[in-house]
Amino acid sequence: EQPRLPYERRALTLRQLKRLARCFVESGWLDAKCEEFNEKFKVQIAAGKKYKKEPNLYAIDEFLVKPATDPAQFGGISAEFRAAAKLPPPVRTSSFAEVLNAAQGGVPVDFFVSHFWGHLFRCTMAALTKFAASKGSPLEAHSHFSFWICLFAVNQHCAAEEVGSSPEDGPFNAALEDARGVVMVVDERVEPFTRIWCLYEVQRVHALGKTFELIDKGGSIAANLDMMRSVADSLEIVSAVTAQASVEKDKWDIWFVIADPWVLSAFGTAGRFKDYVQRRLPGQEAKLFCQFDARLSELLAEPLLRAAVEAGDQETALRCIAWGARGQEGDFLHKAMRMWWDDLSVATVKTRFSAHPQTLSHVMAFFGNCAGLQLLREAGVDLAASTKQGSTPAHLAAQNGHVEVLRLLREAGADLAASDEKGSTPAHVAAQNGHVEVLQLLREAGADLAASNKQGSTPAHVAALSGHMEVLQLLREAGADLAASTKQGSTPAHFAAQSGHVEVLRLLREAGADLAASNEDGWTPAHLAAQFGHVEVLQLLREAGADLAASTKKGSTPAQLAAQNGHVEVLQLLREAGADLAASDEKGRTPALSAALSGHVEVLQLLREAGADLAASNEDGWTPAHLAAQFGHVEVLQLLREAGADLAASTKKGSTPAQLAAQNGHVEVLQLLREAGADLAASDDS
Repeated sequence: EQPRLPYERRALTLRQLKRLARCFVESGWLDAKCEEFNEKFKVQIAAGKKYKKEPNLYAIDEFLVKPATDPAQFGGISAEFRAAAKLPPPVRTSSFAEVLNAAQGGVPVDFFVSHFWGHLFRCTMAALTKFAASKGSPLEAHSHFSFWICLFAVNQHCAAEEVGSSPEDGPFNAALEDARGVVMVVDERVEPFTRIWCLYEVQRVHALGKTFELIDKGGSIAANLDMMRSVADSLEIVSAVTAQASVEKDKWDIWFVIADPWVLSAFGTAGRFKDYVQRRLPGQEAKLFCQFDARLSELLAEPLLRAAVEAGDQETALRCIAWGARGQEGDFLHKAMRMWWDDLSVATVKTRFSAHPQTLSHVMAFFGNCAGLQLLREAGVDLAASTKQGSTPAHLAAQNGHVEVLRLLREAGADLAASDEKGSTPAHVAAQNGHVEVLQLLREAGADLAASNKQGSTPAHVAALSGHMEVLQLLREAGADLAASTKQGSTPAHFAAQSGHVEVLRLLREAGADLAASNEDGWTPAHLAAQFGHVEVLQLLREAGADLAASTKKGSTPAQLAAQNGHVEVLQLLREAGADLAASDEKGRTPALSAALSGHVEVLQLLREAGADLAASNEDGWTPAHLAAQFGHVEVLQLLREAGADLAASTKKGSTPAQLAAQNGHVEVLQLLREAGADLAASDDS
């Protein structure tokens, strides 16, 4: 029987990899397979229905890995090649590493390989061979180096199942945890920078404290100036947003794991995160990964800085510093800064964490680089300089929780309570990101932890929005008002309700905050909780005596907001609490109208059960049928028809559902209206 191996023991030695390359690549076998495929499917390839095969990892997978790991296909590889490659027959479908090494208990991983499957296999092998040769002692002889490559380590017959539902629980993470280091194989196009799995691997490298190196077919990229600059150009635009995945689900799973910290506190689950991004943030996804993209650049710039200094490339070295490279091993940061010593005080750089130019002091503060700040201080650089937007190094250090940096800035005379152009202080950004130790230091330094920005928001407001309980407890101990209002009258309770933070609301209630307070537009925490679908928040507000049927100044109720956004469970709770699910606002809009506008059939079914009139019109004579027809919601119209609504009603200007459907090209709606007896030739007042 072929034993199953844990993921961290599915590496292949360099000797085994070389044998595979010699037997299947250098022999011309893989080229022949690719040519045979391309000739057989040349019509489909020309039509774009199939991809042309090249001797890369995709071809290795199809022509070698899958046949060699499946008893039913194993005979397709000639006995001559099986013997030369020392391929044992598979007992079951498995990973290639298990077929090769299961009998001896597998091979532990020395180096995890991050790569692009479209890279030519011979180039990948050249890179790994040169890399191994550069290591020498104290590691074992080069041929015994082991590399974990997902093509060989994951069962390609059921890759999705092996990868699992969470990136942190799958084979990649297991191998990364056991690896001595990580190498990323790149070519002129730097393809790994465009793959979401490769970017996730880099992020895990940082979290696990592993060494990381960039290599190409010549070994270290330091030996290839053109390659080094290609990497630098790619690094300037690398982002989680533009990264690709072969499986769409992988992209969303990884996005949720790597998104900035506030995302997890705001959404809680990957499903809610995906729903919100698709509905409310199309084209704006970049704002979710600001910290990740900056950290990614920092990690990728580290080996690039070493290469730039060794090559004497002054421009690339400065770019690497701007991206956060520390260069501490071998004193590369000091060497790089020496290249620019006379210009350090005036230099501004383009970074990944801001759209505006930053000083090197800002860069070091953002990345928590105390050694870099000390060097700048020695060079006479102002550690309290402001950007044109008023942001100081203290703001950036506070944002990312760098207490030691803030201590250094304080010693250098920087103002830890300085405001930026929006009036936000380091205390605001520390509270927003949950950095309690930073706030404690700011408090010791005399900073006002209750200061308001230009919108009137205090650290308590932003902490409540992000759900940071410990921050709010500290602010309470420091005497901050947890019921303070912004200039629009919103309290921390409003912000907590919007984000669904029940425990924060409990804390605010204990501190004496009014959980039913309304802002200047009449919005209460209940309105915001209903709008964003937070049932548990509404339950707490109900227990606290809040009015779940309150109207805003424009007459909107929690029920209308819940209906508009499709929150059925919220409406069920409001119904139990006695709220009127048919109440209209100042313009006569009812929850039914709001639900029809957005196409929420289940909401309309609930409203019907609650006795709401699904044919009620607003002040302009528009009914749910008009809105459903205008926006093409066929299922809504079917429900309205069953409920007895008039699908031929006219607005005050004479518009009928049929006219609105025709204007917007909704053929299915017109077919339904015709079946219901509506006059498709009726005209309006114009």
